[in-house]
Amino acid sequence: MVRHRPDFSPALSFNKSETYPPSGAYDEVMSVWRVISLILSLLVSFIFSFVLSEAQQTPIVNWSDFGPGELRVERFQTNQPLSVSITGMGIKPDYGKDDWDDWDDWEGRGDYALAYGWILDLETRKPVWSMARELRPGKFWGKKGTAKVEAKINLPAGKYALYYYCGIGKDQFYYFNSDWNDGSFFEGLKRFFGNTDKFYSEKDRRKLYFTVTGEKNRVRPLAADPLETKVALSITQPRNSSFKSLNFKLSEPTSLTVYCLGENPKSYDQPADGGYIQDMRSRKKLWELVHSRSEHAGGAEKNRRFFGKVSLPSGDYQMVYFTDDSHTFGRWNSPPPYDPEFWGISLIAEPGKLKIVPVEPAKEPVVVQFLRVGDNELLSAGFVLDKPMDLRIYAIGEYSEHDNSFVDYGYVEGAATGQRVWEMTSTNTEPAGGADKNRMFDGVIHFPRGKYLVRYVTDDSHSFGDWNSTAPYDQDHWGIVVAGVPGSFDPKAVRPYNEGMDSKEVLVKLTGVRDDDEREQRFRVTKTTALHIYAIGEGSRDEMYDYAWIENNQTGRTVWEMSWRNTIPAGGASKNRLFDDIVLLPPGSYTVKYVTDGSHSSGDWNAAPPKDPFNWGVTISLAQ
Repeated sequence: MVRHRPDFSPALSFNKSETYPPSGAYDEVMSVWRVISLILSLLVSFIFSFVLSEAQQTPIVNWSDFGPGELRVERFQTNQPLSVSITGMGIKPDYGKDDWDDWDDWEGRGDYALAYGWILDLETRKPVWSMARELRPGKFWGKKGTAKVEAKINLPAGKYALYYYCGIGKDQFYYFNSDWNDGSFFEGLKRFFGNTDKFYSEKDRRKLYFTVTGEKNRVRPLAADPLETKVALSITQPRNSSFKSLNFKLSEPTSLTVYCLGENPKSYDQPADGGYIQDMRSRKKLWELVHSRSEHAGGAEKNRRFFGKVSLPSGDYQMVYFTDDSHTFGRWNSPPPYDPEFWGISLIAEPGKLKIVPVEPAKEPVVVQFLRVGDNELLSAGFVLDKPMDLRIYAIGEYSEHDNSFVDYGYVEGAATGQRVWEMTSTNTEPAGGADKNRMFDGVIHFPRGKYLVRYVTDDSHSFGDWNSTAPYDQDHWGIVVAGVPGSFDPKAVRPYNEGMDSKEVLVKLTGVRDDDEREQRFRVTKTTALHIYAIGEGSRDEMYDYAWIENNQTGRTVWEMSWRNTIPAGGASKNRLFDDIVLLPPGSYTVKYVTDGSHSSGDWNAAPPKDPFNWGVTISLAQ
């Protein structure tokens, strides 16, 4: 660079004492100018670069005008680190200060808001950023309604999804906080009328927006979720009150990844929405979504997820997913999980290691079934096994905590003896979903060769089509099914049995006795014989009202009689009594008699019926 001295005009005059600056001073001045020039140049360059960089930012999403309960999603990918800028308007929940004490924990409620956006990593299926976390009271304490959030984050190379959920509606959405049931009734009223949770209107909804921008040359749209290509079997986005299953076969031991999202509040013994995997033959559950082996899935506290390995031996399996009557995909009654589109259950296997073979649902060979049973039903059907056989029993019914017994239930009894060989109990059943009183049995029972009766009984409420509380997951199977086990069932060894068929074992059968009735039947034994007497009737400590006795025809003497002392409770009302024991009779001719009074008998109960209403009366058979 050539330096030039100043070109002074001749018109300018200087005193003789004024001289040009000496050479060293000139260099010093120019040095200062160079420094200033460099700083200005760098500043201009920085500003230009910043402006250019900002100019190259492109909107990944620019959302507004959300509909009531709307959930939006946009997927994108970046092959190199990406800086994104986020600005949006959300709505935080309006809780009292004490309610926020434990909201900083991932397992707590810290990811909850009424309207908010988030970014999901599509590989880990976990959020990398959430507006809900920015809406905590530390930042917006004391502010009600909408709140603006701004953030800048750096994303590593990967695949992502942007979501926004609008949890307020056109007619003002009201969200009850989860503490409604944690305190007393009066505390609940205080929360309700005190407007602890705020009403939000359409005006609030119109304020909502969500804008995310990133460097233009680093953002590419992603048409599909990469997890979808890895899923072997799935039941996702089910509707409310559904029960769905898929069968599959494993030709060799396999380790699968199970991804399951469901609803399981802490206060529930079982999920409201959940899934499980069971062995098709034994009906044993090998994996299920439970609160203790799952983690918070984001959004509402009740959202749970399992994402992990499950090892299964070779065999035939069934994957099941069930829902209750609320809070499913697209019908959320509180904030959804961070990965809402996979609400349900999915099986995932690595490419090249897939051993899973989907199997069409097999039609089980039904022996006896009663489905969609209504109120006040007494259903019965029999079958004969010509050889021992394993049979599957699937039964759903109602258990009364008040009476500590079933009021809608199924059982199987020996046709000859009236003795129960299987019945629904509180210990062999499990929750059937919905109301706590819904119970289910699903298992395989071994039956010896013989004749059997399948029974199903309902009381006057809570049955198919007329539920007085939440229905079970599998409503259509309210009742009982007895079916063959695929692979071992021999249809040639099974045939129908009618209760009117003759039986060498049964000597007397006086059942289904109604009010004001007297029945009797003679029988003879040629040698001292052990007889099984099964009799159900009505009585008190002072007197029996419906009961049986046996008279010796030669002497006219009573050789056996039902009493309060020799009977036990028969279930239902306390006055229902049961005799179920062996009586030894010498050779001779006998008459069995059974009488009833004017109320509470078969088909016309004035109190809770016995557990076995079919056999109100007496049955005598040869002891086995």
